[in-house]
Amino acid sequence: MWALARYDLGLSSEEFGDLTYGMLEALVQRHEERERKRWIQIGVLAASVINSGFCRPEKPVQVMDFVPGEKPKDTDMSMMTPEQQAAHMMNTFSKRTFSR
Repeated sequence: MWALARYDLGLSSEEFGDLTYGMLEALVQRHEERERKRWIQIGVLAASVINSGFCRPEKPVQVMDFVPGEKPKDTDMSMMTPEQQAAHMMNTFSKRTFSR
């Protein structure tokens, strides 16, 4: 907790020592919210560039695809043909986009 307070929150040792657990928890939650907003900003930029480029994907990427911790979209592969399943797996693990 001390390292989190000092490094991530920028508190001095004295400031950390004066905090209650509830106060520290509130600061950590605000820090996490700020970091999430930063990832969303990065996602907006990345999605804009990817979706408007010359080699843009058939299916546009979403902003939340770039935010760590967001639940990935569930894909029902049982409803896909074997070719679609193969393309989905290749797209999942490759930088290149394969058509389905």
